[in-house]
Amino acid sequence: KTPLTGKAEKLIRERALEQVFGKLKRTDQGAHALRRVGQGDETTSDRNPIRYLNTGINQTLKIREDGSQPKILFATDSGKANFFARPHVDALEMPDGDYPFILNTGRLQHQWHTMTKTGKIATLNKLNPAPFVEIHPEDAAELGIKTKDKVEDATEAVGTEVEAKIDTLTTKAEDAIDSTQAKAADALEKGAEKMDAAAKKLEEASKK
Repeated sequence: KTPLTGKAEKLIRERALEQVFGKLKRTDQGAHALRRVGQGDETTSDRNPIRYLNTGINQTLKIREDGSQPKILFATDSGKANFFARPHVDALEMPDGDYPFILNTGRLQHQWHTMTKTGKIATLNKLNPAPFVEIHPEDAAELGIKTKDKVEDATEAVGTEVEAKIDTLTTKAEDAIDSTQAKAADALEKGAEKMDAAAKKLEEASKK
């Protein structure tokens, strides 16, 4: 199987976007009564897509004691955001000896909006024609799993058979982090050696 090059992937994306949105671009105003077709109402003064504009239109206008009018403020008494910390709560099903892994759901970079539009593009569907589960290389090696193997993705409540995909990107990221940490440690060690050498020179100079 020939690997997909960056140029080929870009071309696939451009063609897919034209298939998805090309028809929409060629239509007229439709049933939406917009003042400016293709621009929405963001160019008018009554509404704005940017949240928290301090204009007195979308929220109460706030003027500071010094007379200044901040451009953006949160719609609170203080004008600042309110963050409410929530306590950590474990998932209903935690890993154990029978089910040792945590399953996270992910997204495909070339599919949007639950595939309501992009799911109709054959070219995009060929990139990932079926559901799959990504597995860390170390876990896959321990379990004897290879890419394209059929594995059972299961919990105590439900399970399904999907294709396995070895997650090499995670490994590369971990290697990059380890390399960066090693370089940082090396730099700190060399820096400490230089400082020790400088301290000795100062000490020797003070004795003269």
